[in-house]
Amino acid sequence: MWISALRFSSVLLACGSGLIACAAETDDEVMSSSEEDGEEVMSDEGLDSSADALSGQSPAGATVYTTARVNFRTGPSTNDTILRVIPRGDGVKLVTGTPQANGFYEVTDSRGTGFMHGAYLTAATADAETPPADDGAPADASRTGRRVSASALYLGSCEFLGRCASSATKRAWSEDRTIIFGCDGRASCDNGEAYLSVPRNGPRCGSVVKICRVARPTECVYAKVRERSDTRQRYELSPVAALAIDLEPHDRYFDPAGGEPACGGTMGGDPRVTISY
Repeated sequence: MWISALRFSSVLLACGSGLIACAAETDDEVMSSSEEDGEEVMSDEGLDSSADALSGQSPAGATVYTTARVNFRTGPSTNDTILRVIPRGDGVKLVTGTPQANGFYEVTDSRGTGFMHGAYLTAATADAETPPADDGAPADASRTGRRVSASALYLGSCEFLGRCASSATKRAWSEDRTIIFGCDGRASCDNGEAYLSVPRNGPRCGSVVKICRVARPTECVYAKVRERSDTRQRYELSPVAALAIDLEPHDRYFDPAGGEPACGGTMGGDPRVTISY
């Protein structure tokens, strides 16, 4: 597992106490305890597929993208050997475009040919590099045509992070009110900025992604990827990013009425979101 030694959300706060850094598994990322090629092997049985999951006939040779970490197997069955695990967001090509009866597709990547389940694949846009313009999208918005669903966590206000995160961040905060961001190094922190922390297989650092509420798909915000989470932490939103989609961030420093403990934070409401980039 890759974890930067200089990342402020490496503070592990107890989930049972209602604090922020609780593991938030996505629906399509239930892992088993076995390992292949040093990767956690995920289960591809009995999981809910995403709304844009691949199904039916598709053009042979078309590039499709993973919506989760997906097992790459020797055959079209969960009984077939797992060759490796493909990271979320990676592209593979369809060999025939015709699914097996159980939903597996034959695919190929730079390392060979195998089978992956269509529930965790999504078709690329007509032009993955330059998809149709999105009204209100900033000029630097990422446009790969990829989308994932997740339960977003509250990252915490700048004051919260400066007082409750790693010792390096605490020192930086006490010196000049900067924060140790995993992507940006030592950088300024602004409670008025929409930013987020993402899993290691998520959008690239520095990209600007679109976040929308699943329950209210018209409520969206664009936010910058400022750091990588570890594999147990998922998408974590800054206060303004959460507020923009009508979630309710609370911590002692952002919301004085939040009360004790000093290093506690929560996000009210249904946190299910889609991340498009």
